[in-house]
Amino acid sequence: MATLNPIVSGLTAYVDDQANKDQLISKAVLGANSTAYMNLNTGVKGKTNIHIMSTDVQLQDGSTCGWSEAGSTDFSSKTIDPKYFKVNMAFCEKKLLSTYLNYAVKMAATENAVPFEQYWLDEITKGINKQIDTMIWQGTGSGVQFKGLVPQMLADDAVVKVTRTEGTSAYEAIKAVYAKMKEEIILAGDAMIYVSPAIFRAFIQDLVTANLYHTNATDVDGIYKIPGTNINVVAINGLVGSNAIVAARQSNLYYGCDLESDKEVFDLWFSQDNRETRLAVEFNAGVAY
Repeated sequence: MATLNPIVSGLTAYVDDQANKDQLISKAVLGANSTAYMNLNTGVKGKTNIHIMSTDVQLQDGSTCGWSEAGSTDFSSKTIDPKYFKVNMAFCEKKLLSTYLNYAVKMAATENAVPFEQYWLDEITKGINKQIDTMIWQGTGSGVQFKGLVPQMLADDAVVKVTRTEGTSAYEAIKAVYAKMKEEIILAGDAMIYVSPAIFRAFIQDLVTANLYHTNATDVDGIYKIPGTNINVVAINGLVGSNAIVAARQSNLYYGCDLESDKEVFDLWFSQDNRETRLAVEFNAGVAY
């Protein structure tokens, strides 16, 4: 008696559980390296305002009676303008059979064998994460992209900008950005300086050359404090290829998506009509500061 192709049967079973589907879409939407350093806004279905409150408190002489109003509370807003994305992919399992079998033999030699479909879906989510990560910081609106943080900041006159002098080392450039940070930002306790992994590596090497870098068992890979300060420099995958050095409070960076309705989709199925396996992923995302 003929048996089903093992890839097809495995794929069908893998996504049949709703919990797995929810886990997969969350992994795809929230898996970018940058989102760990941002506030998460869910329920974002379209343009969504972030409400900002700024309070000026003025202390007055309280030794006498009377009322003399002073101080103010101002409200403003920034907008998360998300874009909707989709991934549509298909493949004929017969073309992958030899690849799958080769992979299965290799995996069988290990104690923790991973089903092929899980490995494939992990690669899909990694691909989504990489593109969203870059978009969070560098997205320019070209093609289907939301506008990233760096283009938003460059267009904002209220953002302090520092021009890097040619030939300046990564350490000197980072110090120049640090020197422009407002005192209240530094004292807030959640400010960081975000750079590309390449600039981060150059920064560490500059510290080694200057004998300012000492290996510490508590050091976290990709995070290192500027010597003599309380500010961490963080390597961000989304800044790969960018020379931008961004100082910001973590509490001021916002990543918006939905995740509260059925608009997010992560479906994998065997199409009887087309005799192939198909994948559909649909979600939205956007950023603001």
